[in-house]
Amino acid sequence: MGKPVLGDLVELVVHLKRAYHSTVVELIQKLSGPDGLVWLAELKKFLRKEPAWANASAWYEKDGVVYLHFVSDGRRKRPLLRQIFKKGFKVSGTAQEFLSSDEFVPTEKVWYRVAIMKSSLFPGNKLQSSCILAEAKRRGLSLVHPEIAYLILKHFTKSDLHMMGLEEIVMVHRQFDVEDENGKHLAVLVVNGNGIYTNWFYSQNHHFDTCYAFAFIEAVRVHDELV
Repeated sequence: MGKPVLGDLVELVVHLKRAYHSTVVELIQKLSGPDGLVWLAELKKFLRKEPAWANASAWYEKDGVVYLHFVSDGRRKRPLLRQIFKKGFKVSGTAQEFLSSDEFVPTEKVWYRVAIMKSSLFPGNKLQSSCILAEAKRRGLSLVHPEIAYLILKHFTKSDLHMMGLEEIVMVHRQFDVEDENGKHLAVLVVNGNGIYTNWFYSQNHHFDTCYAFAFIEAVRVHDELV
């Protein structure tokens, strides 16, 4: 079958039984909505008679790690912030400056799987920056793209984060390569049920409270590789 053109699609819809109309309209709305890429991927599986949505749950937890996955939408600056505010979240002044800066470059049609390590994985004095970064490296995880903070709030609610057992999610997007008059430090965005804020830790052995969990990237794929 050749590549369909708009006229072919219209003709097919015209000849559909009336009982199918509402379903077709709903499907088109899903495909043209903000999560259209995810719907497209699952629809292609369905058409190939493969299990659809079998692995499409937004999150799951295994062995003290919460895994999230979603597709980036390319939003930046004001549209991005408007989306966050629309859901009732807040963004601190410094976080707004960062998300609106030229340093923040969003991606589009990129699928992320994010691994969030809970503090329970780091007993005793192991809940410190050097141990957390070493464990991420051992697991083959990489530093997050800053847009992950926005994507988490786009796809999940405060209740969702509570259900996951996540209070404060540290988004490590830089290591100790940032330096000012106080020395080198770890620059992070932090996501919680209220929104996004920034923080800086001036010790490579900074000890975190147990309320913190730590986000890293486990897998990244362009959308075509996913389908």
